[in-house]
Amino acid sequence: AAGGGGGVKTQSQARVGAASAVPSHLLAGVGGQVTRARRARSTATVAATIREGTYIVNESLFVAQLSARLMRFFVCRFVWLRKLARLVLYFFCLLPAFARCFLWYAFDGGIRRSVPYRTDPRRRNDCDVYVPDETRWPGPRPVCVYVTGGAWIIGYKAWGLLLCRWLRERGWLVVSLDYRNFPQASVTGMVDDVNAGVDRA
Repeated sequence: AAGGGGGVKTQSQARVGAASAVPSHLLAGVGGQVTRARRARSTATVAATIREGTYIVNESLFVAQLSARLMRFFVCRFVWLRKLARLVLYFFCLLPAFARCFLWYAFDGGIRRSVPYRTDPRRRNDCDVYVPDETRWPGPRPVCVYVTGGAWIIGYKAWGLLLCRWLRERGWLVVSLDYRNFPQASVTGMVDDVNAGVDRA
């Protein structure tokens, strides 16, 4: 810029002159504010770093806990599979005896299978009758009515096969009842079925 007797001043020289015109105590105040702002930013950065580190540690611990639970689940699952394999092996060891019982039940001529004691065959109201040998045991014979258990939800008339066979070989006429289970019937319906089977016997 041109001025009287001052010559030409550059823009940078104008800034230096303006800065030199500011009192020193004001410059010191500005510098302190800048320093405090830097410290505040540094403190905020440290706090944010601590928070992030705490979050990472907590998440790592949580993942470790979930991993431990998962490992326990797999270990329990392996134990369950091992026990299942032992049960299957036990079943196959008993299979020859089961096969003999099944063949005897299917082909023995002294068993009257699925004799209805009510008119509706859909209600599982039938029974197996084990008739003793009439040549060995002539005349009237004592009667045993066998009712299988099963916690109200399972049960089948052939479950008493061995007991019924043992009694038949000693001259008893055995009637093995089948009846409705839950949810086909309530306890009252089960008792009603058994009463009807006993009456029929």
